[in-house]
Amino acid sequence: GWVDLAASVAYFEQASPLDPAPLGRAVIADDTTEPTPTPTPTDGADEGTDWVEWNIGSGTVEQGGTLTVELTGLNPGQVVDATLYSDPIVIENIPAANSAGEITFTVAIPTDLETGAHTLVLESDGYDDVDIPVTVVTAGSLAATGAETPWGLALAAAFLIVIGGTLAITRRRTTTA
Repeated sequence: GWVDLAASVAYFEQASPLDPAPLGRAVIADDTTEPTPTPTPTDGADEGTDWVEWNIGSGTVEQGGTLTVELTGLNPGQVVDATLYSDPIVIENIPAANSAGEITFTVAIPTDLETGAHTLVLESDGYDDVDIPVTVVTAGSLAATGAETPWGLALAAAFLIVIGGTLAITRRRTTTA
């Protein structure tokens, strides 16, 4: 926009002196106004988000997958709400904290949720919100690691080895006798 220079000069002549305000805005100074100190920046450690400790593993989940969220350090019976942003997805059926102050719940990631950075926001009455970074990747892009053979298959294989050994021993005895 255009600034009317003559009007600006006339204003400053009538309203002098001016002092800078905390947010860089000019205010009219008088003898009764105490200057407001500029707040000191903090590192975020005292922001009031230390009411809960959380674990979401690596924080990376595939589209269509699930994210397990473990919360500790809560008060027994404390209720926590969670919402996954960028698309606001309200997580429902989160249980209240157990007697040890723990909650575990899963977040179902929609198959069409945009890949990239998202934020899981935890809320509880009387506490500041906690923002947890979550990364969503395309389905199938995470390596399958730590696969375990089903116990039933392992037991069946062991059973067949024992039967095979037993048959081999009894067959040798009948042919040598």
